Order: sequence, then structure tokens, then C-alpha cells
Amino acid sequence: MRMAAALLALLSLSGCALAAVPLAAGLTVAATDKPGRKTPADRPAALPTESPLAQSPAQLLPPEYRALLDHVRARSALWREGAPINSLVLDNRQTVLNPVAIDCARREPVVIIDADPAKAAGPFDPSSPELWRQTVAKIRSDGVAILWVTDRPDAEAPLLRAALEPAGIDASDTVAGRASATDRKQIIRQRWALTHCVLAVVGDTRGDADEAYDYLRNPDVSLPIDSNWGEGWFLLPSPAGAKGTN
Repeated sequence: MRMAAALLALLSLSGCALAAVPLAAGLTVAATDKPGRKTPADRPAALPTESPLAQSPAQLLPPEYRALLDHVRARSALWREGAPINSLVLDNRQTVLNPVAIDCARREPVVIIDADPAKAAGPFDPSSPELWRQTVAKIRSDGVAILWVTDRPDAEAPLLRAALEPAGIDASDTVAGRASATDRKQIIRQRWALTHCVLAVVGDTRGDADEAYDYLRNPDVSLPIDSNWGEGWFLLPSPAGAKGTN
């Protein structure tokens, strides 16, 4: 049934775009754990009592930010327990008929945040930088690293760091941009998933989680990977604080 849905979704892609995008663009559920293992939805979400996130539940944050923290809290608890979990980034070897997620193994946990504001962004929420500051501080306090991803060249990373200061970027955070003209954010995310356990991916457009969304002829079409939203993929206002530009 899922295979049929994936094939139907591909029919919604324009011919030229389909040829330009590798099948690794993601038509599967990335957060599914190994067969026979309990997924986060089946297991208790409570953290060990020593976890800073468990002691500070961010009750004052809006629901969408709390949802991100709750997810990271649950997944990091599983990681600390040694549970076999999969990354929220899809493996570039996958195909529509043979979807593959990247196994986390014992790689260090990280949350990937897309730092580029959408070109067609809606009204900017002036409270979002402070909300981001609180959110990333709580993620870090639980021992989870933060990667800020951008479509800008690596050489512009210092400029992006300055733009992200209101959102609470830290010296321990990494900013990853394009290493070459042919590099893409999808590849950057996959590259990091090979060395880290990606607990969550955050952006202000669906394409910030998987580039397949950027090539859909019908943007409202449903894809099998839609089930990741709220379960590892999250839409939040851009942390860069810009409006309507990229």
C-alpha cells in the first residue's frame, strides 16, 4: 500500500524536475525504527531524572516549540538507553521501491536547524528569536549538538553566525554551508547523518526537511514521508530573523 502511494506521488512530479532530483530525495518514513523494536510512540517518553530537559519542561514556550523539545527529549532518552533508532535524515542510497533510513548507531546526537528564511515567508514573528534562544539552550543542556544549515557558501558562515546571534547561536554550534557550487542542503544533511544521530530536522518550509517537496508539481500532494511531521520534522519561524529574502 505504501509502495503504491509513493508511485502515485511521483506522478505529481514534473518530468524535468524528476530527472533532476535523485530518487534519494525521500519517499519514505525516516523515523521508523528497526523491525521488532518499539518506536518512540510505543515507548515511555520520560527522561532519566538527571536530564536537564526533564527538570525544565519549557512550559512557557508556545506548543510548536514545546513539541520539538518533547520529541528531542524522548529521542535523546532512547539514545542514552542504547536503543536502536534511525536518523531523521534519509539515506542517499534509497529508492522509491527500496527506501532506506540512516541508522544512528552510537553516533553523537544532533538537531539540524535550517537557517535560511523562505523567499515567500509570511509575516515575521518578532518573538521568534527569543523563543529560539530558549529552545536551543534547552536542547544543548541535554547534551545534544546543534547544526545550522544554510544554502549559502561555507565562506559566508561568519555572516550567518552574526545574523543568528538573536536566536541564541553558541560557539559550540556548527554552521554548515555549501562546500561547492554543486553542493545542496540535502547532501549536507545526509553528510552529517553519517557522523551524527539526527534527532530532529527543523525549518520554515517542507523542503527544509527533504528536497522532494521542492520539486512537486502539486504542492498539496500527500507523500509517505508526511508522517514525519511532528515526529522528527518541525515547521517553525525562521531563526535568522529575516523576512521575505534568502
